Amino acid sequence: MAQPIIMPDLGSGMAEGTLLNWIRKVGDSIREGETIAEIETDKSTVEVPATVSGTITQLIGEMGSLLKVGSVIGYVGSAGEAAAPAQPAAAASAQPAAAAPAQPAAAPEDGDLPGGVRA
Repeated sequence: MAQPIIMPDLGSGMAEGTLLNWIRKVGDSIREGETIAEIETDKSTVEVPATVSGTITQLIGEMGSLLKVGSVIGYVGSAGEAAAPAQPAAAASAQPAAAAPAQPAAAPEDGDLPGGVRA
């Protein structure tokens, strides 16, 4: 079963970092401790090490995107193992549902509107 790659806290108080580059790609074999990505923080550029050994089955995040500390940024499994189901983007799940178009209120059947106004 594929193991998640978690975005680590790379500095004091860091909440997120910008993905500069994936060093490895899907299908690459990696060992624990090998660099898989470069992340830019507000103070420096930091290499992200793999926390498990295996084959990269999925990488989540495009270059230039913000990655939150603690979020899943990829998966590592066995060679030939299928990638984990794609995770919905946080921004997409935070979008409100489209509101239904407003319908004008129907006038009462007797023609009287609020406030004593007649239709």
